[in-house]
Amino acid sequence: MAAGHEAVPFQRLKEIAKLGMRATGVKEFEFHLPELIETIGRQLGREIAEEVSGRTPLEVVRSLSRYYETHTMGRLAMVREKPLTLKVTGCFACTRDSPEIGRVMCPQLLRTVLETRLGQRWEVSKPDPTKHATRGCVFSASPA
Repeated sequence: MAAGHEAVPFQRLKEIAKLGMRATGVKEFEFHLPELIETIGRQLGREIAEEVSGRTPLEVVRSLSRYYETHTMGRLAMVREKPLTLKVTGCFACTRDSPEIGRVMCPQLLRTVLETRLGQRWEVSKPDPTKHATRGCVFSASPA
């Protein structure tokens, strides 16, 4: 998907689904939106990881915070060092209109940035969907 040409991949996806349905006789095709959102979060995380620096969790979080300030609508701050707790406010995905996007995509994005930069598996909690749209998203992150 490229900026300004968002409809092209969706049109192609529609064509592939129609062809597959016609070839197999299937009448209905189901997309699993949470899986798609996680995939997007992973890809965004890999791209962002190339733009941030750091060899320790704190260095990565500081760099990621600067990235958020200059490239996103949201803000990322470290709430606690141990356990590593992050808060994102003003994120486009973390609104009342898109709680599932924020709940699924944001932790996947953060996890992927940490894993890519630090070279080890990380677990990142999902925010409370009843609170994150009004107070920001709080994430706990720890090595797996």
